[in-house]
Amino acid sequence: MNKKILSLMVFGFVLFGAAFASAQPTEETIFSVNVLETEISISVPDRIVFNDIAAGYLSEDQGFELINSGTTDIRVTPSLNESYNGAIFKNLKFDTVKTNPEMTRIGVFNVEVSRPNIPGGEKNQQMYAWLDLTQYSEEINKTMENHEATVLFTATQQ
Repeated sequence: MNKKILSLMVFGFVLFGAAFASAQPTEETIFSVNVLETEISISVPDRIVFNDIAAGYLSEDQGFELINSGTTDIRVTPSLNESYNGAIFKNLKFDTVKTNPEMTRIGVFNVEVSRPNIPGGEKNQQMYAWLDLTQYSEEINKTMENHEATVLFTATQQ
């Protein structure tokens, strides 16, 4: 009789478990995402204007934001456009801090900017520029009004 009771109990548990399992419906969900390609994208101001300056002086700092709107960490190096043949803007210097800056010369300076926190976002890096004519030894014979140079900001993946 013990075998009969044991068999009925096992059969009852199996039947109860099957009924319970079939009471739970199965649902499915499809997950989808757009996976973006690695993109390097930056923006800087169109124009930065220094106050008047003369040989032997350091300009006031000009603060501006470098914006990384791509999808990767980048390194940015400013350089003079090859068409610039003057000497003044070869003394352009940069740093990311205003207080006690190291002021690194254009073409040597670079800054690393991390990617935005979310795709399509922006990561801003505060920067400062100076025109350092403290060691400028060439004589300036006449005033150069609106003297300009194009600075290229080249970004590479870090």
